[in-house]
Amino acid sequence: MAARQPYRIRFSPDGRLLALGFNDAVALEVRDGGCAFPGCDRAAKYTDAHHITSWWAGGETSVANGVLLCLPHHKEAHRGYWQIQMTPHGLPEFVPPLHVDPLQRPLRNHIARC
Repeated sequence: MAARQPYRIRFSPDGRLLALGFNDAVALEVRDGGCAFPGCDRAAKYTDAHHITSWWAGGETSVANGVLLCLPHHKEAHRGYWQIQMTPHGLPEFVPPLHVDPLQRPLRNHIARC
């Protein structure tokens, strides 16, 4: 049986997680811990990676442009009412639509440890 290779972790100068080995999906799981949508408690094994800026719109496939979402929240993200952005520390946050919060204050999921 071959020994498991350790992951190579890369951080930006300001401490943001950039990559974990060669697997962005594992890095997203480490960063988000599960579905990153505010208040969702779905574990990472029930999520898919979502491009914050779609690949067809020029978004790259990277940790900085990705977020883990469960199926219902992935569908919600594609509806376009909630906007997803990254904090200066490289964590995903969600800007609710006006009918949810007229001030559109960004929210993070603290349940998923992101």
